[in-house]
Amino acid sequence: MSAPAPSADGGGKPGGGDAARRAARLLRWYPRTWRDRYGEEFAELLISDIEERSQAPGRSLDVARGGLVARLSAVGVCGLPLRDPGAMAPGRSATSPSAVT
Repeated sequence: MSAPAPSADGGGKPGGGDAARRAARLLRWYPRTWRDRYGEEFAELLISDIEERSQAPGRSLDVARGGLVARLSAVGVCGLPLRDPGAMAPGRSATSPSAVT
């Protein structure tokens, strides 16, 4: 299940076609496997947000950042814990203040 293609009629809402195109364009930041799993639901959220707030540069930057993180995580570059909590000194937990550096 991949992200929906922009509809020609805009889904019956004014500007809906433009919102669907913009959402589809933003979804391209995410890897295909992510889009196949979450794309349809995320596209609906994006379309709704675009229709409510057509000019929101922060949204585009946030989606791009999230997509880049998803792509980097997919290849193992980021998204992993920085250290193994089990490798800590005995008697310290990962949540204790002295364990955080």
